[in-house]
Amino acid sequence: MQSVDASAVFPLSPEETWDLLFGDQLRHIVQFSPTVAAVEDYEMRPDGTPRYTMVNKLGPLHKRSTSDYATFERPTHSANRVLGLPVGGTFHVTFRPVPEGTRVSGHWEMEARNWLGGALLRAVHPLLTWYLQREVDAWARGVALRDRSA
Repeated sequence: MQSVDASAVFPLSPEETWDLLFGDQLRHIVQFSPTVAAVEDYEMRPDGTPRYTMVNKLGPLHKRSTSDYATFERPTHSANRVLGLPVGGTFHVTFRPVPEGTRVSGHWEMEARNWLGGALLRAVHPLLTWYLQREVDAWARGVALRDRSA
């Protein structure tokens, strides 16, 4: 198992940051992200955890993965299983107040589902580290730009 970490500071309170990122069925993530094309089949279950399919674009290619949440505790943290990819695992997001607003940290505990996924994980680990930081930075920029125009 390998992990990838990324974080960025958002100029909002933890509650506001949580609501902006996780609210409205993740439509703001789609708006802010350079690689998330869509969120499909969003379902909020009776236990208060969501499940949905995220469609990511990689150039002309699109890949789908299911996010199945076990923890969804506004405004402090969430944890979801990433399903449907050769490399899955658990993705944790924490929201911590800092003087500038909220530090959002992502931690992906990646696990290979088969030998091909293991080889892929070893080969692309540096790229996934860059990718996750790029995503979190894009979300923070989107929030900051949104706040300036509001």
